[in-house]
Amino acid sequence: NNLKTVNDTMGHSAGDQLILNFAKLLCSVIPEKDFVGRYGGDEFIAVIYHTSEAEIKEILKSLSREKERLNSCENQLPIDYACGWALSSDDIACTMQMLLDDADAYMYKNKQLCKKYN
Repeated sequence: NNLKTVNDTMGHSAGDQLILNFAKLLCSVIPEKDFVGRYGGDEFIAVIYHTSEAEIKEILKSLSREKERLNSCENQLPIDYACGWALSSDDIACTMQMLLDDADAYMYKNKQLCKKYN
């Protein structure tokens, strides 16, 4: 969240460092057997195979805990994010595009909640 503000006030190298830090954070909590990649300017995607809603929620809790730990370090640009997710098991006929659209819609709802409480 707020990458544009970081880029505008601290420069693009600071924004690039923030993206790199978040990428490392994601890779530290997503199981190695799964996929993590940058999906857009400041968006990332994780494809987590053979998992349940409960397991996704545990991964998200780990992500939040690790973010808080990193943000408590001195000289660390604070990381904030909004996330969304979708399960393919929710719809047998679902496509990757449907999953991306569902996760994206959920992420924007999450982003609005983050803005409301920050």
